[in-house]
Amino acid sequence: MLEEDLARGRTLPTEDTDSILAFCRFLAGAPYGSMVWPQTIPMDHWMFYVKTVGRLVAAEKLPYSVKKDIEAAFHGVSCCIMA
Repeated sequence: MLEEDLARGRTLPTEDTDSILAFCRFLAGAPYGSMVWPQTIPMDHWMFYVKTVGRLVAAEKLPYSVKKDIEAAFHGVSCCIMA
């Protein structure tokens, strides 16, 4: 729905919309091992997404490997920021 709103000009592209779409793409591809994250996602979004994936794994909606993958990606991004 967000992609359609952006395509039709009903929603303007922002850092938030880009972040949400990146997370949706991650969720769609994560169970298949295709995890691609732009490093421009705001840190508070990263933390929310890591927690959300943890809840989805706990609810058995995603495999545990996805939680490990997003935590590793988050660690990589946070290390880059601190360096």
